[in-house]
Parts: sequence; structure tokens; C-alpha cells
Amino acid sequence: MEDLGPDWLPQKELGEGAFGHVHLFLHKPSNLNFAVKFVDRKKGIDKTVHAEIVNHKALQHESITRFKELILTPTKLAIVMEYVGGGDLFSYVTTSPKRKLPEAVSRYFFQQLVSGLDYMQSQGVCHRDIKLENTLVSGTTPPVLKLCDFGYSKSQTWQSNPHSTVGTLACIAPEVLCKPYDTSSYDAKAADMWSCGVLLHAMLAGAFPFCSPADNDQRALHKMKLLWEGKTSYTPPSGVSVECVELLGRIFTAQPQNRITLGEIQNLKWFRTNLPKEFDNLAEDKPQKPPPFPQQSTEEFEAILQQILPQEG
Repeated sequence: MEDLGPDWLPQKELGEGAFGHVHLFLHKPSNLNFAVKFVDRKKGIDKTVHAEIVNHKALQHESITRFKELILTPTKLAIVMEYVGGGDLFSYVTTSPKRKLPEAVSRYFFQQLVSGLDYMQSQGVCHRDIKLENTLVSGTTPPVLKLCDFGYSKSQTWQSNPHSTVGTLACIAPEVLCKPYDTSSYDAKAADMWSCGVLLHAMLAGAFPFCSPADNDQRALHKMKLLWEGKTSYTPPSGVSVECVELLGRIFTAQPQNRITLGEIQNLKWFRTNLPKEFDNLAEDKPQKPPPFPQQSTEEFEAILQQILPQEG
């Protein structure tokens, strides 16, 4: 395992993603555990990794995993971030007694997801890969949901409009898959809203609403084209309230310009039922929690970026 210096004690491997391995480290001065993603410097730090670290550092919210710092080793870039010890939402749902969650619990997690995503969008950042595996659940009581993995994120302030077909097929919005050609841009905010709806449905039903993970790319694309063309429609899960069914129907509107927005959702009675104040973005007296740990200074962060990014000219 990579050596991060005397302050860091390696614990175990947490997993492997598309852009690097993730390990658990103990930070000895603070006695806190952190997740550390290692990216191979020999392969180069591409625009995806650049977007991930810059956009992640800019986001400070209770429903988003916190960025801590960058560390350079001779061969790796180490991205140090908050460790969320309860696993991902996929595991949380599939290991629950009925392999799905009660409506009240699903709403509680959805409230946190909407709160975090609304904050992201207020900062000009869209996620573009919201899925069960990219939402982590803390091991605390009550549990806290946190968005992670910003590799496909887009910032409106320093990046181009979204054109690429990125994301996970079971969670991706139809306009992203069915836009006329690769250079066509799309509304990433509306696409993220669709993905949030997929997570809500999956929590309530224990299954995905449209495409199953077992579907191959061709079959998944065919299903989404039928939705896009209005030849099929959404079927809500059974046993949930009328208000929840109505919300899901407004999320799963194929034409993004007609889809419900995060702002509209936060005014709905169903959403505001038992809404914790810390996740109420409309509350004037919303409590502000202090950051759980100090973040790397902007000067040090920028200095490391200059070392790892390709030099123009």
C-alpha cells in the first residue's frame, strides 16, 4: 500500500473505481479515518480527475462527502476525503429485511439527497452520475446520506456545457441517451433530477423503474427510447402514498423542460413531512454545522494542481 508519510497509517482497501483504488487510512494527529483514492500519475491526470478534485473541493454540505486534501507521492496522486463507514445505499437497501425501505425511511434519505443536490446546483455543479453506489450511508444513528464520486461532475463556471453520454444506464435520464447526436448539449440539472427519482423508486420498490442491471446496453437503450417517444410510461411501486406516486410521476417526465425541479419538490407537503431542519434548504434558521476537519489551503491545493496537470504550450 502507498506510503503517505508519518502522519498516515494504512488500514485496508475499500474498493476499486474506474479511476483508481480507494484505501482506508488513519490520520494519526486527528485520530480520524479517511478514504484515500490513489490515481496513477504515470497515466496522467486527465480532465475527469481534474474536474473531480476541483468540483469536490468547492462543495461543503452535510449531504456531500467532504474533501480534505491532495497528497503527492512519487507515483500517485492521493485524494483524501471523508470516510463514510456505513457502506453505500445499494447495500443498505438490499440488506434490509424486505430488500426495500419503508416510505418514511425512503423519504428521509430522499430529503437528504435533494438537500445536497440543491446545494450543489446552487454552486453551479451538476453530478451526472447519481446512483445507489454513489450515495454513502453513515454508520451513525440516525444515518446520514452523502453523495460521493464527482468524476463526471460539471461546473457551469469553468467547464463547457454537458454533451457526453455519461452515467449508469439504470439511472440515466432518457434525454441523455436519446439526444440526436453526441454534440447536443442537455440540461444536466434536469438529468440529475431524473436520477434522484430512480433512487427514490429503488428504495421504495427494491428494484429499478425502467432498466435493470441485467439489461444489456441495446435493451436498455430500447427501453429509454420508448419512454422518450411516449410509447411507454412509468409504473409506480405499490403500497406507497398518493402524494409520493404523484411526485414520482412528475420526476419521470420524459421531456426535461416539463420535469419537476428541486425547488418545486422542496415546497411539496410530502417532502416537508418530518423534514430535519439541517436538510431544509428553505429554512431561514437552518443550523450550520462546523466542518468535521480542516481542509487543505487553497494555495497548497493550487500548487499541487500545477505539478500534476499537463502544461499548455
